[in-house]
Amino acid sequence: MRHLRLLSLVGLVTLSAACHHSGQSSTQSVASNSEAASNACRATVQRMDVSTWREVVTTQFTFCVPADWLVRDHGAEHGSSEIEWGDGSPPNKVLGQSTVAVPDVGRAGPRLMDRDMKHFSEDVGGYHAELWQNRFGSRYYTGARWESPAVWLTGEATIPRAAEIQLAIYRTVRFDR
Repeated sequence: MRHLRLLSLVGLVTLSAACHHSGQSSTQSVASNSEAASNACRATVQRMDVSTWREVVTTQFTFCVPADWLVRDHGAEHGSSEIEWGDGSPPNKVLGQSTVAVPDVGRAGPRLMDRDMKHFSEDVGGYHAELWQNRFGSRYYTGARWESPAVWLTGEATIPRAAEIQLAIYRTVRFDR
């Protein structure tokens, strides 16, 4: 006879190693859409043509988004793909909580959640950055974080191509020195 164990599963995604979120600073103001639209992207990204993208300028850094993205105060979006940015540490997000019944299958145990997590380091904008692309179920969570200067960008998408574009956006970040 198989026994079932009830497990409480909390889908907690920590989008950064830090637990503190300083909020979105008012110093991270963005140029207006009309200003940003007039600034062609000057960055380059491997395996992605960003020549038609436009620059978004904050007080601490500049980055590029595709020309058809809507840019607002601390965020940008296109369809179901969205990103946000700020200084300090990125926020932690709780994706959900549920209770599931799983069969007792021995040592290996079952896969409790359909997920794929990728974390990697790169030099972006002349500084060391931690980047990630995590898939939980049918949603993708992306991000980039720099410790110095302490800024971050995070995103959420529903298709793999949108997550790839978000990572390309993060790779266009440039800091004023």
